[in-house]
Amino acid sequence: MRRPRVLVLPNDRLSIYVRQGNLSQFIERFEYYADNFCDVYILNVDNAPVNYEHEGIKIIHVEATGVKPFDLLKQVYYSFKYARALDVSFTRALEGSTFIKAGLLGLASKLAGKKFVCSIHGTYRGLTKTLGYKWYHKLLFRPFEWLAEHTADVTFVIDPMYIDELKWNNMHLVPNFVDAKLFAPKTAKKKWAGVYVGQLIERKGISYLVAAAEKIFSKTGEKIAVIGHGPLSSSVRSPAIDYLGSVAHGKLPFYYNASKLFVTATLHEGFAIPIVESQACGIPVVATDLPPFHNNTLPGRTSILVPAKDANALADAVFSLVKNEPKRRKMGASAREFVLKKFSKESVLTKEISLIRQTVGVE
Repeated sequence: MRRPRVLVLPNDRLSIYVRQGNLSQFIERFEYYADNFCDVYILNVDNAPVNYEHEGIKIIHVEATGVKPFDLLKQVYYSFKYARALDVSFTRALEGSTFIKAGLLGLASKLAGKKFVCSIHGTYRGLTKTLGYKWYHKLLFRPFEWLAEHTADVTFVIDPMYIDELKWNNMHLVPNFVDAKLFAPKTAKKKWAGVYVGQLIERKGISYLVAAAEKIFSKTGEKIAVIGHGPLSSSVRSPAIDYLGSVAHGKLPFYYNASKLFVTATLHEGFAIPIVESQACGIPVVATDLPPFHNNTLPGRTSILVPAKDANALADAVFSLVKNEPKRRKMGASAREFVLKKFSKESVLTKEISLIRQTVGVE
């Protein structure tokens, strides 16, 4: 029997993943697809080709103009062209502009008479309170969200809150996953009080993280390691912080294992995969009290959650674990066990593939 053929539209250009050292993280899902289920065609509308080889995966490079409206038109044309020849199209929608891509891919798929799968990782609505999105954002994004909603044959969501927020038909909870073999506890000297991995942007609460790090440093002399990049990179250059810049995804386990805990002051999240990765490495989490962290941690058992925009509370929670090694070890062991049960790569992707099989009509 012929293997199904899946068209994948990345939510960002592949050259960006390459530059960040995270191409392997993005493409890991589709390697599993190719190894166990289907042939994958990744449509990369980009101004830089990407060299990558894996049996069952083909990257279709379409030269980008660098002018977004023209890039979107190219995306629609090539989405329709390849969707006609394949069986099902897949993309992820995060905040705001990625719903434009999702809506257009859904439209192209329906015009081609093929199936469309949409994976929801965030919405523009969720950012309204934290970043002050205006009424015109709704005018811009809502029509494309409507298109994605009414063209999707099945929708995956990474957190239950999106089911409650969007209320689309045929929605299924399929969380992000972690490679628990790569992200695993290892004996290492605890060099840092905590580690943060993520973008250095306003909605990640970087100013509160820095303030908390300085309070921790003044009490213990221990630093917070910060891994990531973004427009606020200069703001994390503090004596209380070791700023490590971008780190390849496969090297992150070393930094998790060399830290006593994971810490974030984020103001808005869709899922926060580093929180799951760090727990897989057997360290607890200190984070702001946001809905996703009630799903991807066990508050009180694997994490301590504190009010948002409260650097003092964040610092106090970190300090309470830094000075209490037995409690930290117990929470870390529970964290590893929790991730293995809920977020292992095999269990998550097996469910995802099963849903796509049903959508395409392949047993």
